[in-house]
Amino acid sequence: MIANRRLAQPALTFVAVLSISLLAACGSGDGYRFVVGQVTNVVPSSVMVLAELEMVDADGVVWQFEARGFVGQTPSHLQEHATMGQSIRVEYFEEDGHLIISAITD
Repeated sequence: MIANRRLAQPALTFVAVLSISLLAACGSGDGYRFVVGQVTNVVPSSVMVLAELEMVDADGVVWQFEARGFVGQTPSHLQEHATMGQSIRVEYFEEDGHLIISAITD
């Protein structure tokens, strides 16, 4: 029984430290933010890759984003959302005053 306690304490400490580290790594301090809204304009750089995206959120704020490579949705899929008035979620970060898309989800 004593041997089990000696092993349990370091294991619990490890799990606690790991959990705290994961929470810190996934927290809001990483610079990523998101907004949910409706697509108003899609500018593709190719069939599969988005260049720019404009959307409006529920408060009427217009958001303009830049994309660098594939961001999870094709321009044609995003255009469908615009046509049908369906909302999307854009995860982004700010760089030199520009909003850069990191991911888009339905």
